[in-house]
Amino acid sequence: MASTPFDYLMIAYGLQHLIYMIMRLPIFCLCYTLTICCDSGRDFPESHMFQNLIISYDFIEYEEGHLGESVNRGPMGIQEI
Repeated sequence: MASTPFDYLMIAYGLQHLIYMIMRLPIFCLCYTLTICCDSGRDFPESHMFQNLIISYDFIEYEEGHLGESVNRGPMGIQEI
């Protein structure tokens, strides 16, 4: 059995994932109940253009088209600045 503080630390270290998984549900429920009356933010209309937002799936293609061709060129170094 554990007899030194190091042994207790190793037991806690070994059980931390299990403890986290068990405590996740009560923490989620607590946060949900505390924030249920908070404003959830604004709704985006269907016609909103998400291309310039980083949450968009085509953000990289949008930026490449916006900034110019950068796929086939090598590193420029100080000349790029």
